[in-house]
Amino acid sequence: MTLDVPSSEPAPHRFAANAADFARASLSYVGVVALVRVYELALFRGSSAFPASARVWGQAFAADAAFALTTALVLALPVLVIAHWAPRAARVLHRALLVIIATVAAMLAQYFAATHVALGADLYGYGWQDIRDTVGASQGVSVGALAALVVFAALAWWLPRRALRWPWSPRASVATLMLALATVALPGMRAPAPSAFASESDYLAAANKAYWFASRSATYLRDRWEIQRAARSLSGYPLMHRVAPEDVLGPHFALGAEKPNLVFVIVEGLGRDFTGPGATYGGFTPFLDSLAAHSLSWDNFLSTSGRTFGVLPSLLGSLPFGRAGFMELGATMPAHASLVTYLQGSGYTTNYFTGTNGQFDRIDAFMDRQGVDRFIDAAGFGPRYRRQPAPPGGESWGYPDGALFARSLELLSGAPPTPRLDIYLTISTHEPFIPPDSARYRARFEAALAARQPDARLERLLRENAGVFASLLYTDDALRAFFTAYAKRPDYARTIFFVTGDHRMIPVPATSRLARYRVPFILSSPMLRAPKRIRAISSHFDVLPSVLAMLHGAYGVPVPDRAPWLGVGLDTASAFRGLRSVPLMRIKNELDDYLNGTRLLAGGTLSMLDSTLTPTPVDDGPARDAVAERLVHFRAVNEYVTVRDRITPPTEMAVHAMPELRQVVAEDTAFRALGLTRRSREQAFEQAREMAFAKEYTGARLVLRRLLRDAPSYHDARALLGRTYSWEGRRDEARVILDGLVRRAPAYADGLAARIELDVFAGHGDSALAGADRALASFPGNPSLLYERARALELLGQRDSALRTLDHLRRLAPNDADAAALRARLLRR
Repeated sequence: MTLDVPSSEPAPHRFAANAADFARASLSYVGVVALVRVYELALFRGSSAFPASARVWGQAFAADAAFALTTALVLALPVLVIAHWAPRAARVLHRALLVIIATVAAMLAQYFAATHVALGADLYGYGWQDIRDTVGASQGVSVGALAALVVFAALAWWLPRRALRWPWSPRASVATLMLALATVALPGMRAPAPSAFASESDYLAAANKAYWFASRSATYLRDRWEIQRAARSLSGYPLMHRVAPEDVLGPHFALGAEKPNLVFVIVEGLGRDFTGPGATYGGFTPFLDSLAAHSLSWDNFLSTSGRTFGVLPSLLGSLPFGRAGFMELGATMPAHASLVTYLQGSGYTTNYFTGTNGQFDRIDAFMDRQGVDRFIDAAGFGPRYRRQPAPPGGESWGYPDGALFARSLELLSGAPPTPRLDIYLTISTHEPFIPPDSARYRARFEAALAARQPDARLERLLRENAGVFASLLYTDDALRAFFTAYAKRPDYARTIFFVTGDHRMIPVPATSRLARYRVPFILSSPMLRAPKRIRAISSHFDVLPSVLAMLHGAYGVPVPDRAPWLGVGLDTASAFRGLRSVPLMRIKNELDDYLNGTRLLAGGTLSMLDSTLTPTPVDDGPARDAVAERLVHFRAVNEYVTVRDRITPPTEMAVHAMPELRQVVAEDTAFRALGLTRRSREQAFEQAREMAFAKEYTGARLVLRRLLRDAPSYHDARALLGRTYSWEGRRDEARVILDGLVRRAPAYADGLAARIELDVFAGHGDSALAGADRALASFPGNPSLLYERARALELLGQRDSALRTLDHLRRLAPNDADAAALRARLLRR
């Protein structure tokens, strides 16, 4: 039973009793943490990243026990201080805190099992919508997952309470204290070194996910303060430097008189481990392997981030990261230039294509700032295209790669003869790895597996990731079809294709930390003079300088004299060498890795790279300190230039500056006044809609424009913005906004309805009816479009046809109040 000592007892007795209660409850929590680990193992067991070594699991459970005891140390002071005056309240507080920690630990275990990523400081770089999309596309949030959280919360409350009945002695309290202090004296118990594991996947599997999250969060907050302090000593534009990149690409191409089309294909998760000569998991990308053999192909090429958030700013702009990725800066992105802005000034038309939601990672905000001529995401496909399959209980990421390429070629079929910059980001090789025609590609996987004849261990790993490799086979086929179709276009002869990955996909175990960044880089073109296999190290940072140098040398495309580029140009040497310095941001908010030549500092460990980029740890303190100093300096510069808008001076060429300051201030002021700063995007939109319905149009527009600054493809907000002008009778302004929305998102039915509504308000019945019929041909049975069609018919005096349309609508949406009111009005005539 609990030792509830009366307050009249001497203080030492009270403390001993309270300490005994605390120690027993804390020891019982070790059991709760162990059960969370068992739950994580059960979720994770079917994965190929599941360690088979008993030693790994021994380290894992030791880390769990150390975490529980460390938790006891952290909670001891506040709980025991309160217990001195209110023992019962202290016990309740202690159990409540343990419930919260256990629930969070179980959620982190679920996240790791779904994504194979231990969640750390990157949480602060993603919105809840991004996290929900990622987990939802992996497996969704099930009733079982929610039930598990309830069970662990109940256990964390019940076991410590039950433990108060254990027989106890002062020696036991002292022993518990000594065990807890040992976890401080031996930090390797809580977090074993990565070098203690055979692979990174073993290391991540063994880590206690709650401790990982807490320690990474603490490091993030500490580093952020130190970086901010170091950044205060900087001034001017420290990234600006004179540039005269050598044209290393031009000699490889027989360039014609016309500027070439540049087509960038960024394949989701395509790491070098999966394609190219000597690939660890090769054999599942036959087209890409063949393409690389007939192209300029880099063996040792690096992305600059371990997730998609870094690829576009690095590849197109050679830009720094900011705290959580350059695109995450949203509307506060500092002035900068990119390949898009440079080429638009030289007659290029620019296009961006993806099959997923353009708001993810704020890609739409970044591409909008570049002024891209066409931005197509999932809202730009329409009902003729089928979405990527979703997992049971989960959500689809969008449209598969075959549909992406087909839709883009459809849109480009009538493109003018001007040169183009086309940028593609694929999604089919993303979780949940369910390709279209899944059974066919599973059969293809079995055939490829049989041809590869792997050993038993590798075969088991490949089979456990059959969905990954079936998806690779599908995307490889989609790329083959894209190149085949493109070859029939008249502009194919003057097109250069750049194929790369954004990062290495996560679920298949990686042998090293650097593997996450190693991606293929392939330049293919009918103008290529001869293929070449390149073993020198380059990165996405190096692409912009080399592309501009080629275009400058052949066509006089302007190149700035000074630029803030982090890359110096592609290294095209056939032999292995490392001449580049590359900062690497593994996840948002964690800029911890740095490549200097062939020396890699990753996770605090210095390694030397061989010709396959395999790292070998070295014990060289001065060399480690030198690379660490470079990383510390870059962190400070990265913070300074992105927070203080000091990437490039406004006088430099092709700079894309921030939005007009007065408008920004007005929008931000309205957001703060309405208390929307900490609200979700959806809550802010609802507020704007209520204001619009109340005819508070000016305030509603400020909120909507603020939303669109951060998410230009938030189509609901753009449609409502256009409608506010339409409702107010400012139809020219409404037309500009809604026509732009229809061009941007031709498959967004509510945008079409808003545009038709504008014609109705303007009294253009024929135009409204024609628009409604065109839209209904793509979206038959859409209630909003049927309603607008009925209004157009009413405007044209076709009462009976309008009533028939409303009858159809009533069968589809019997509770539509607006339709009922229109029907009543027509019947009174």
